[in-house]
Amino acid sequence: RARSVAEAAHPLRDAGDQLSVALEAALGVERQSRPLGVVKHDINEHPYCLVRVVILVRVLASRDLDELVDTASSNLNEQLTRQVRESAGMESTNSEDDADEMHDIPDAAQLRTVLLALAKRGKKWALRFDVRIARLETLSLDEQISLMQSADIVVGAHHAQLASILFMKRQSAIIEVYPFGCLSQSYRTLASALRVRHYSVISAPDPIVFTSCIHENNPLDSASAAVVLGAYTEALKVYRAHGTPVNLELDEPHMYHANAVSTCAHRQRLLFNQEQVAAAILNDA
Repeated sequence: RARSVAEAAHPLRDAGDQLSVALEAALGVERQSRPLGVVKHDINEHPYCLVRVVILVRVLASRDLDELVDTASSNLNEQLTRQVRESAGMESTNSEDDADEMHDIPDAAQLRTVLLALAKRGKKWALRFDVRIARLETLSLDEQISLMQSADIVVGAHHAQLASILFMKRQSAIIEVYPFGCLSQSYRTLASALRVRHYSVISAPDPIVFTSCIHENNPLDSASAAVVLGAYTEALKVYRAHGTPVNLELDEPHMYHANAVSTCAHRQRLLFNQEQVAAAILNDA
């Protein structure tokens, strides 16, 4: 019976392999190997399974960084300005080098530390994590494909770079981090078609950045802007009362008539519970 089931699965695997070959041929790159989980054996230690985790980060545009800090400075005080810089991984200086290192996934290195600590605390001795923080824009196409094919679990912000899940192996997983008020289904649908497990994490609200951006891009008496800000305020009340994020579909252009709603939504900092993400990685592994 097992043999018959395996033989019946061959056409599906062959079709998937043919699609992969066609895609890679169209891109003009050589086909990369797709290694499964690697189990290491050594006489002096217990066997373990190596789990490759990739955290995708992007450097935020300098204009967004300046607005982020300027908004805190003009609306509140120096202490909040310092918190804004620290939460985005920026030192308390004004050098351009510091701004260049601000990422959309703040404290990605800290997420790696939290994951390893959680695995140790949970006594997951059979698992070893190889965690890599990568910027796709700095890699060649070959390197991007190789990176994504070797990954068992990928963590990344909701952005066009997640289209690279096309190169992930089947039965791998992706954890997509959304800004508050957004929950697009585009990459979830793509992951499902590719047999890649998909998990959603919605960040905490960032009302200072969002409201300032809406006011900047809309007239003061704009009724459309008032509708958006009213919906955001109500969602903020729900989040503060129950800790439950509300999908306002801020990244859907047909939902609101105000200017730059999607842009403002994606300017929010991705402030999420790192232990929650680390736990999701651990559970999937």
